[in-house]
Amino acid sequence: MLWWSCLAFDGRDVAERPVLSGPVETVVSADDTFEIHFTREGDDAPAGGDAPDGLPEVVHAVLDGLALGKERFEAEGWRPLVGDLGVGGSDRIDVYIVDIEANGYANAVPGTDGYSCYMRVDGGLGTLGRITESVALHELHHCIEYRYGTTHSWMHEAAATHAQYAHVLDPALELALGVLYGERLGHPERAIDDLDGRYEYAAFLAHKFWAEHLPSQAPLPELWEAVAEHGDDWEAALAAEAQRRWDLPLTEALLEYATWNAFACADDDGGHYDPQVLPCIADVGVPVEEWTEGPITLTHEAAPYTAAYVEIPGDGRGLEVRCAGDGRARLVGMQQDGTRGAHSDDVDGIAALDVTEPTMLLVALGEGPPLDLTCELTRYDSPSVTPDTASCSCGSTTQTSTWGLLLLLPWLRRRR
Repeated sequence: MLWWSCLAFDGRDVAERPVLSGPVETVVSADDTFEIHFTREGDDAPAGGDAPDGLPEVVHAVLDGLALGKERFEAEGWRPLVGDLGVGGSDRIDVYIVDIEANGYANAVPGTDGYSCYMRVDGGLGTLGRITESVALHELHHCIEYRYGTTHSWMHEAAATHAQYAHVLDPALELALGVLYGERLGHPERAIDDLDGRYEYAAFLAHKFWAEHLPSQAPLPELWEAVAEHGDDWEAALAAEAQRRWDLPLTEALLEYATWNAFACADDDGGHYDPQVLPCIADVGVPVEEWTEGPITLTHEAAPYTAAYVEIPGDGRGLEVRCAGDGRARLVGMQQDGTRGAHSDDVDGIAALDVTEPTMLLVALGEGPPLDLTCELTRYDSPSVTPDTASCSCGSTTQTSTWGLLLLLPWLRRRR
């Protein structure tokens, strides 16, 4: 599984470092930052053949991923890596190619200035495509995250998975990324910090939103500076950064995130997620309930920050939605071509939209307690108004392409 990775925040001594299954060889990266430990014998021997220089091809793939990651992370403005305190034979960052039950692990260890790390990469990944390279980069990003301390696991995996697919992509990885899109978009009823199965890695989408909504020069490193300030309290870190960057309470920022997700992948309207960064080739989208008549009841068992979606046909009149219970609601006008029009957020449980769009989309967000809203709909006569979509269209307008491998995946039905 291309997304299975693990991390640990602890200080281990040399006796706890991996013991390889045969004679150990080492190779140092060209910039003297990393030291790769591998063997050619036993279970830990890497799969595949050797390169012309005699090193296993897997070793070269790991070095390539580390070099690419270090270069890109520095350019993005992340805190610099630091070496450890000499554990493992030197103060370089040690990387062990071993036979493990996951793609990779990254462990935080005391460093020369704050926390450093050591990594393990599964030697059985081989050199098909760029999988090994991407895993090395993923684990290296965990090492970058340790420079800010530690927070909830979902935040770590969101950041590392976003970095992995933002910087390394090939057809196999693009398919894996599509599966993750389907996992996160297809289950908005699950809590944002849910760790079960692939959902934790699919949290990359929250970091993609954070990077692309009204982008700043270094949006993700800036977010992790807030993590460094607030430590284990990921909610406080997100809240502080949402207020600083967008002048929004966290619930309003995540209501916008839930709205962006309604216009992702198969329902891309060209005005939200950038299709050039972590492109979505999957025919997936959020599940949308179609309203026919009567009150709308939206309930979830999980919390916090779950979302639900209801599509309401327009009839040429304005629409008022009155909601009572736990959660927030937003009414979004849907234009004929499926693009997002004007929206109205609830005020004291009421959201009204004076735009006669052919379709309205009700987006509900669960906050602290689980989502539990009952909404009444009232139509009213409204003058025809041309919606101002400037404030809603925040991403690139370039559309992504689809291709033959799309047929290999069990994609969800499109909304439109």
